[in-house]
Amino acid sequence: MTLLSIKSEVWVYSLITLGTEMLSSFFSFYYVKLFLEVYKISKSAFCQAQVILMIWNILTDLSGYFHMSSQYDCCLSYRCSLLGALLHAVAFLLPWFPWKHYRESDWLIGLQLVASLCAFDSTHAWVQQAQWRLFAETSPRQE
Repeated sequence: MTLLSIKSEVWVYSLITLGTEMLSSFFSFYYVKLFLEVYKISKSAFCQAQVILMIWNILTDLSGYFHMSSQYDCCLSYRCSLLGALLHAVAFLLPWFPWKHYRESDWLIGLQLVASLCAFDSTHAWVQQAQWRLFAETSPRQE
């Protein structure tokens, strides 16, 4: 089996997996360093943002379940998947640009952290759902 004989859908699935996992790993490692060492967020505000993210993650998982089991094809379309990928890239860039010149323990740092984490988590789930649909379409047995 050569690399050229692999179906294009499999290539797309593999590249989506590689890209999302690289973005997620990079984001998860560096947002901690960025907010704690560069923006100098307080440890309590950082922990509060993590708790908010946990609650947000539960809500987006539930909404993702209802989204995937819906009967409407408009949210499952190719354009919707492209929009999710574009928003995922924007959400990835959100923490790297400070909203103002921060003083140590400024409350706006916490707000930027919460917005960045929730946006990245939501768009990451969106891209993963599109990836799972693509995986279902590429599997040889569909019943």
